[in-house]
Amino acid sequence: MCVCVCVHQGQSHKLTTTSARRLNPLVRYEPHAMHLTTANAERIVSAYDVVLDCTDHPASRYLVSDACVLLGKPLVSASAFQTSGQMLVLNAPPGEGEGSPCYRCVFPRPPPPESVVGCGEGGILGPVVGVMGV
Repeated sequence: MCVCVCVHQGQSHKLTTTSARRLNPLVRYEPHAMHLTTANAERIVSAYDVVLDCTDHPASRYLVSDACVLLGKPLVSASAFQTSGQMLVLNAPPGEGEGSPCYRCVFPRPPPPESVVGCGEGGILGPVVGVMGV
């Protein structure tokens, strides 16, 4: 199995991949040291069996989900903020009308840009990230 790990620009893709390898060395993890964009999302996501979304920006989360839906890939999406976190298994099993919903099904509209606060500004309790990552 090959897993794509999507992280936001402030996060270290090497550190995230190293941590994931320690948890499960039987999976092949491939970090990408570039931003996921509409121009490269299909090419990158198509190579993987499962996509892990660890981004912290709504636009990135929607892009990752959209690529997974179009390519029929399951998506595990996790996020944490201050003292709370959420984890969702989306588009699994992939397919229209089957399995779990996509990100847009759960969150039809992105939040207004002025309401988005990153972890750096809003703070985060470390153990919350650990729970979402396990």
